Amino acid sequence: MVADWLRQSPLILLFLLTACTGDGGVKSSLNDGAADTNASQAVAGYDAASSLSETQRAALDGLLVVMKNREWRAAEELVQSLLVDYPEMAELYANLGTIYFNLNEHDSAEQAWLKALQIRNSWPSVSNRLGVYYRQQGRLDDAFMLYQQALEQDAQYSMAHRNVAILYEIYRGDYDKAYQHYQRYAELVTDDKDKETVKMWIADLERRMTRKENE
Repeated sequence: MVADWLRQSPLILLFLLTACTGDGGVKSSLNDGAADTNASQAVAGYDAASSLSETQRAALDGLLVVMKNREWRAAEELVQSLLVDYPEMAELYANLGTIYFNLNEHDSAEQAWLKALQIRNSWPSVSNRLGVYYRQQGRLDDAFMLYQQALEQDAQYSMAHRNVAILYEIYRGDYDKAYQHYQRYAELVTDDKDKETVKMWIADLERRMTRKENE
């Protein structure tokens, strides 16, 4: 099995570990008012809340490399193999959701993300990712609930501020709440290009808020 190959090849594992560049999250371009996190490209690594053994971390790092290469079917096989040994490893289900999404198996993607949140119910990035998927499916109330859940778990999670602002602005017409979350996103985001873009969104929203007040 692929998992056996990873465990039994320490030199290859070392290569995979050095080739991996962190969590691999790919941020979508903020090119219009409906932009959000790209659920098809996001990759989940591990963070301070992950309690993984060194073997589990090495296996997950190997998986992330396969996913970065967009070898989705091979990645699925690797996850399924690892789940035999680690059936309650939430990080595997989080990534399995991304894999299935890219394979256009969206129902399976949703179930994998839900399973990840069932195992580890406080995980803002996965709540946000599932929220993005629900928004894409037109399930706006479910998306809103998950963005809010992500912010309850981590009020500093910038992407959830941006995504819930988009829902407030475009789908609920609540400019005041949208403005608050865009402002918070602008404060938290570190990428200069994204910061400048959201400032333009805020300026545009301010103009529309002024027009609305004058009507």
